[in-house]
Amino acid sequence: MRRFTAMLCSAGGDALQQRALAGWARKHLAWNADLARRVAETAPAATVRAFDSERATTTCDVLKVRYKLRQKDVGDLVSHHPALLGYSLEHQILPALNVLDKTLRLPESLRSRLLLRVPRLLANEFDPLRDELRVALQRICHLNKQELSEVMAKLPSSGELLTSSRGRL
Repeated sequence: MRRFTAMLCSAGGDALQQRALAGWARKHLAWNADLARRVAETAPAATVRAFDSERATTTCDVLKVRYKLRQKDVGDLVSHHPALLGYSLEHQILPALNVLDKTLRLPESLRSRLLLRVPRLLANEFDPLRDELRVALQRICHLNKQELSEVMAKLPSSGELLTSSRGRL
């Protein structure tokens, strides 16, 4: 009986967090209620449970300022990849942005397009995305095979610390 009660409390908490996420999206991203509800319902459970409106607002603001993304672009990013709202700004998003900025040295417009095409880059886990990233870089940057190989060689491996002390950034 305790386990069932705990499950009900957990489900109720998740529903409250889903409503909080949907309310934030309606206010901050100017979404209609239906879109906000659908995105909140499809967001990963860990994202919903850990949702914090201040962190979500800060994350969106960082993307708008650093990459000059429009409000619509940020909304598209969140609607197609709601897990973004659960990423750690300090441990995932900012190190991933530093890799795109300093390690890959892509022009600003290409970085923005790459980010919109492969939003999972912000999770700061590059190994599972290498194939998807390779295709996106070819389509967006029009790199030849040698240039593409050079860019891909600069990507850090999973688990590698992304700090200036390691010489990567």
